[in-house]
Amino acid sequence: MRKNDSFYRHLLHECQSADLQHRLEALEDLRRHEYLDLVEAQFLLDRLNSTSHWQEQTAILRLMSQIDHDLSAHGGGPYSGRGGSRGSP
Repeated sequence: MRKNDSFYRHLLHECQSADLQHRLEALEDLRRHEYLDLVEAQFLLDRLNSTSHWQEQTAILRLMSQIDHDLSAHGGGPYSGRGGSRGSP
């Protein structure tokens, strides 16, 4: 199974590195090496919430836009159809 792929696990670890450049390269490598189908949406959301660097935020958002996972199932945002009274009389 590819989730046990040592390079994939290495990239996930590098995405959490203390070094910004390592994180950016790992995010790009996830895309370049076609691991996007394995990346958990929650992992990317956690990474997005943990950074204040615009370059990293942009890279993460780019990956999020390319994955097939339903991100709304994880967060139930304002447009997910759950909760709230938006549009109610």
